Amino acid sequence: MGEVLYLNMISRNDLLPDQVLDAAKDFGLTQVVVLGYDAEGSEYMASSAADGGVVMWLIERCKHRLLEVASEMETTDG
Repeated sequence: MGEVLYLNMISRNDLLPDQVLDAAKDFGLTQVVVLGYDAEGSEYMASSAADGGVVMWLIERCKHRLLEVASEMETTDG
């Protein structure tokens, strides 16, 4: 069986968490925040930044970008 390649693109389909985490390693990130649910449905959060303000700033910046992408997708779908 050949090598499976994952494209760095927006998808309307869910991805496996391991796929997302493995792909993130290729970006040379300087800070990360990981948010998710475990098998029992409990929230999980981990961050490379110790300062809660830095964590919140990153979350809010990424939230802003997510809203922009969603808005862009709405205008191209319509």
